[in-house]
Amino acid sequence: MQNLQPRRKWSSPKRNLTIGDVVLTKEEGAHRNNWPIGRVTEAIKSEDGQVRKVRVEIIRGEKRKVFLRPVKKLVLLVPTEADDHKSCS
Repeated sequence: MQNLQPRRKWSSPKRNLTIGDVVLTKEEGAHRNNWPIGRVTEAIKSEDGQVRKVRVEIIRGEKRKVFLRPVKKLVLLVPTEADDHKSCS
């Protein structure tokens, strides 16, 4: 029965977030238009080698703030330039 409708979400590997990626930070209770945009400053890998948490730098007003966020609460907007060059080769 489980094979009739496979879950594609976990069957294909996805790219890990890396330093320099521009991400959208999901915030509970805030409208999507108000979610802050930030840049990944550190990618923290788990024991299996996958990035599960990252440090994200966000600028609000004149202040820079750094948050530790799980990957599931982030949306990748712009990957680092290094990945762009790899895909062009």
